[in-house]
Amino acid sequence: TIMAAALIPLSMDDGGSLKDTPESYNIAVCMSVPWLAFSGFTITFSALFSKTIRIMKILSGGQRFRRKTVNVYDVLLPFTILFLLNLAILILWTVQDPLTYTRLDHRGLDGWNRVISSYGTCKSENANYYMIPLFVLNLVVLL
Repeated sequence: TIMAAALIPLSMDDGGSLKDTPESYNIAVCMSVPWLAFSGFTITFSALFSKTIRIMKILSGGQRFRRKTVNVYDVLLPFTILFLLNLAILILWTVQDPLTYTRLDHRGLDGWNRVISSYGTCKSENANYYMIPLFVLNLVVLL
């Protein structure tokens, strides 16, 4: 549900003008998308990963006919590591080069040299420097 909540800020409507919204609001809306998406992904898939590790330990102990105990530490360790790594990258991104909502004009002008339409988007100069490590880190969990 946290990962799905990343869709909510994408529906932001500035009414065609950025004059009425403060820049801190625009940054917060744009940065909430990666925060919600990657935090939700981490929580969801680290839980699945932890359960897989737990089953693997139980089954490997069963092959030797020994009783196997799985501690809370064994289950929480993958979640903690993955969540802290995602958290560190997201904090760096938010502080150093946050996504900012900007309004850009489409191509084309009308007969009086006015812009016909525009669109809003979240932009950052170096977003790839943060997105690529986040994707690679979370992709490793799936493999």
